[in-house]
Amino acid sequence: MRAASILLAAALLTTVPAWGQQPPAPAATATLSVDHLLPLMQEWRGSGGTLSLAATSTLALDPAAPADWTGEAELLATDLARVTGRPWQVVRRTARDGEVALRPAAAPLQAEGYRLSVDKKVTVEASAGAGLYYGGRTLLQWLLTAPDPAQALLPRGMGSDHPQYGTRVVMLDLGRRYFQMQTIKALIARMGFYKLNTLHLHFTDWPAFRLDSPRYPGLAPAGASYNREDVKQIEAWAAQHHITIVPEIDIPAHAVALTDYKPELGFKCPSMRSSHWLREAAPDIGDKAWTIDITKPENAEWLKGLLGEFIPWFSGPYFHVGGDEYQYDVDKERCPELMEATKRMGLKYPGDVFINWINQSNQVVKAHGKRTMIWSWWGFKDDKTSTLPDRDIIVEVWNQDMEAQIKKDGFDVILTPEDTMYVTPWEDIDRNSNYGLFDLEKVHEHYPHDTSPQVLGYALAIWADRAERHTDNYFLSRAEEPMLVMAERLWTGPARGSVWDLMRRADRIDAARRGLAER
Repeated sequence: MRAASILLAAALLTTVPAWGQQPPAPAATATLSVDHLLPLMQEWRGSGGTLSLAATSTLALDPAAPADWTGEAELLATDLARVTGRPWQVVRRTARDGEVALRPAAAPLQAEGYRLSVDKKVTVEASAGAGLYYGGRTLLQWLLTAPDPAQALLPRGMGSDHPQYGTRVVMLDLGRRYFQMQTIKALIARMGFYKLNTLHLHFTDWPAFRLDSPRYPGLAPAGASYNREDVKQIEAWAAQHHITIVPEIDIPAHAVALTDYKPELGFKCPSMRSSHWLREAAPDIGDKAWTIDITKPENAEWLKGLLGEFIPWFSGPYFHVGGDEYQYDVDKERCPELMEATKRMGLKYPGDVFINWINQSNQVVKAHGKRTMIWSWWGFKDDKTSTLPDRDIIVEVWNQDMEAQIKKDGFDVILTPEDTMYVTPWEDIDRNSNYGLFDLEKVHEHYPHDTSPQVLGYALAIWADRAERHTDNYFLSRAEEPMLVMAERLWTGPARGSVWDLMRRADRIDAARRGLAER
C-alpha cells in the first residue's frame, strides 16, 4: 500500500550503514509541527516561535536523576548523533539554555508517561526510565520531521503524553517459522520507536520446538532454534527499548514436535491424536500426535520439568503456556483413556481434564514468580466444562464472541480478535474470507477498543500458517502498516483523522529515516 512499508523489510537482513550519516533533505513543503509524530502526543500547547539546538550537543542529566538513567541518556545521545550528524555529550548537571534537560518529574507521572517542554531549552521529565525513553523517541521523531535535522529546530510549547493501554503487543510466530536473530532485534527497535512495549514470542508449534537446551538434546532443530545465550541477547536488546518479552510454549496441543521427540507423550486413541488443524496444515504428515496425553501422571510430570527448565530463561513477569486448540468434545468423547481419566479424577466433562492441567501449570509458573497467560480456548464451540481456569491467569482472547463471558468470569484479558488483528499471509487462503487480512481503516477509525479495567491491552498477531517458506522480510513488511495503526490506537486512543493521515505521517518519518539503519 505504501512504498515506505518496505523500509523495515529492507533493513532487516541486510548490512545497513551507520546512523551517523545525514538523512536526505525533506521536501520543500516540510513544516515544523507536533502533528507529524506517530503516535500523536496526548496533549501539546504551542507557545509560538522555535528553538534551535544547532549550537549545542549536550544532554544534561539532572543530578537528582536515578543512576540507571545514565544508560537512558547515553542511548538518546547515540540516537541524536545519528539524526543530527554530530556527537552528543551526556553530562550530569543542571541544564543550561539551549541544551536538552533530562530530569525527574516534579509531579508524579505514569510509568510510561512524560512531559516535554521547549522554551530556552528542551526539557524531558519522567517518573521512570520508560517515560524518559518514550520522551526521547518523541524528540527524535520531531527532529527527523523538522525542515533541517542538523539545525535541530523545535516548536516552542509544552505537552504531556502517556499511553491509553499499558500493554501494547506484537506476537511473532517462531514455532512455524524460524526468524533470524537480526530480524527479531530489528522488530524490537521498530516497536520501541513507535512506543509498542510487549513482544510475545510463540516459540513452539507443531513444526518445531525452538528453545534449545542441553537437557533436551535433539528436541530443537539445529541451526533453527534459540539457545539460552540467544534469549539473553533478545532480552538485553528488548530491555534497551523498554519491551517486555512474553515467551510461549504452546501445550498440550500443537505439540507434534514434542510427541515426535518423545512418542509416549501422545494419546493412543485416534480421535485425540489427529486434528483437522494438522490435516489442513500438512495433509501428508501421516500419523502424528497433535495433543499430549495429560491424563498420564508421568506425562504431566515431564511437562512440569519442561516448563521448569525454560521458565527461568526469561526475566519478564509473564509466561504463556498456550492451552489452545485441543480437540472438540466429539473427539474427546471417542477417546476411552480420556473418558476413563475424567471419571477417575471425579470430573464432569473431559474438557475439565484440560482445565485441571492448565491450573496445575499455573502453579508451576507462579512458583517461578511469574504470571501465567493462556489462549481463550476452553468453552469454544461444543467444549463443555464445569470449572474454569484460575482467575489469576491472564487470558489472551482471540474470539470476540467469548470476550464478554470471559470478562464476566473475572479474568484480566489481552484482546487479539482473529478477524481483526491477525496478520496471516496464507499462501492458499480463500481471500473472499478476509481472514488474516488486517483492515487498516476499520481498526484505526471504527474498531471499538475496549477501555474497561480488565482489558490490559491489545495484540497484533503475526502468524506463519501455511506461509512458512516466505522470507523474514515478507512477514514483517506485511505487518508494518498494521503495526503502525496498533501503535497509534493503543498509545493515543481514539483516532484523530483518517488512517491515510496516519500513513502520511509514517511516510514522512520513514522518508527522513531512509539511509539510516535500525539501531
